Amino acid sequence: GSVICWVVDSIPLSILPVIYYDRTIPADVSPWLLLVITGAALILSILGSWFPAHFSARLHPAESLRSE
Repeated sequence: GSVICWVVDSIPLSILPVIYYDRTIPADVSPWLLLVITGAALILSILGSWFPAHFSARLHPAESLRSE
């Protein structure tokens, strides 16, 4: 998505109808916002994989097979 925004911002296309004052599509990418979103996604993916792995590591395979 960031690459597409960079391309749209560097090559302005006049694709909007004539009724608009500015016929180009604005695309502004903030490096700070990109860093925050990437960091939040990384933290959520680590936590989302750590919790199930942590709880399943506590289980003993033989006991869980016997309970069925």
